[in-house]
Order: sequence, then structure tokens, then C-alpha cells
Amino acid sequence: MRDQDICSAKAVHVPLSCTLQEAAVQMRDRHVGALIVTENSPHGTRAVGMVTDRDMVTGAAASGSDPCHTEVIDVMTRGLVAISQDAAVTDAIQASRQ
Repeated sequence: MRDQDICSAKAVHVPLSCTLQEAAVQMRDRHVGALIVTENSPHGTRAVGMVTDRDMVTGAAASGSDPCHTEVIDVMTRGLVAISQDAAVTDAIQASRQ
């Protein structure tokens, strides 16, 4: 089985400055539990990390942060690991473990 057989073809992204409330709306409306976080650079928009629904709960809600005033940059995980859509699922699992 390949990654493209189990992954979503259209990733949803939000900017660094997006609030957690705005991110939660995107997750709800797009039926996803994670968003790619992007920033604008001189060379265009680039992915800089990821924010998950778990990040939002453990990093913000549990500490009492206001989701309307807390930005995804405050709870997101920086950095991304990418693999080819033609890679085997076992390759994706191995990359995640590393």
C-alpha cells in the first residue's frame, strides 16, 4: 500500500497569525484534525509547521489561553517531514518514528 492510497490529497493550511478559534473553524469545516501552518517569504508561501487539534487542547485550552487571542504559532509544532506519495506506508511510519 502506498501513501497516496491513505492520505488526503488536499492539505488545508493556515497562516502563522491565524488564531486558534479560526483554525478550529477550518478544522470543523474541512473535517480535518491537523492543519499545515504557512508563512509568507520573499519566495512565496512556505510550510513551517503543523497544528493539530491535540496541540490546541493541550497547548492552549488546558492552560486557559483564550482561543480568540492565541495564535497557532504559540502551540504549533515547527518543521515538517515530507515523503513521496509513491512511498510505501511503511516508509511513512518509519519517517514518523525518526
